[in-house]
Order: sequence, then structure tokens, then C-alpha cells
Amino acid sequence: MSEIRKKMPNYPQTVIDLGKSIAFAEGFGVLGSTPTRAHNPGDLKIPNWNGAVTGSEGISVFLTDEQGWNALYDQLLRIQIGHSHVYNTLMTFQEFSSHWTDTQETAWIDNVIYKLNELGYSVARNTQLREYFSQYNGNLSS
Repeated sequence: MSEIRKKMPNYPQTVIDLGKSIAFAEGFGVLGSTPTRAHNPGDLKIPNWNGAVTGSEGISVFLTDEQGWNALYDQLLRIQIGHSHVYNTLMTFQEFSSHWTDTQETAWIDNVIYKLNELGYSVARNTQLREYFSQYNGNLSS
């Protein structure tokens, strides 16, 4: 019996790298952390989520890490192309963090910026998302 798999979208490298940086800041991959247990690298709370949730914050639980990564990348792609109802590309990383995370905002944004800089991007708290999304030139490592 052949299994038909949905083809994964081809996400821009900036979306993938921002996703990696958010997952790092959220503690995804750390044994026992909420994002790891929930297969949710972005620690996303999906509005009108029909699946399981965890914690008092109502973090959405995905069945697999792949589903969680796709949800994170989809959210970030919506931001990049201007289809988010919460975020826009004129936001600075500081403003972005104040909407994304409810706890430990300073540590969260510091970790996102650290990881993006490690991946070869030039970003700071006052960098606008549009500036970040325009940086990729095909030469950054993933």
C-alpha cells in the first residue's frame, strides 16, 4: 500500500533560520521542555485549535515535530508576506518579541538574536523584520 504524503512547502531560508532561532529561544529540544513534549518548536498557541493543548498557557500539541515545524514556518511566512493579523514587517525584533512570548522576554529576544547572528545575519533589538527578511543572499549556512 503506497502512502501519499503532502509535499512540504519550500520555505525561504530566512523563515527557516528565524524558526530555528525561535525554537532555540523557546527551549525546543531540551528534554522535558513544553515545546519538546508538545512537538511545537515555536511554542505556538493556535487560535481555535481542535487538538490537545498543554500547560496553563494552552500551548498547542502537535502529533509530530514535522507538524510543529510546519506550523511555525507557516506563521513566519505569513509575517514575511504580510498576511499576519498580529505581526508586520515594520516591527522591530523587540516589538516582535513582546507579542511572541509572554515570559522571560529579555532572555527570549537575546537568544533569538544570538542564534540569528550565529547563522550569519546582522540583527539587533531595533532591526525591523523587513530588514531581516531582506538579508538573505544565498550564502548563509543553515
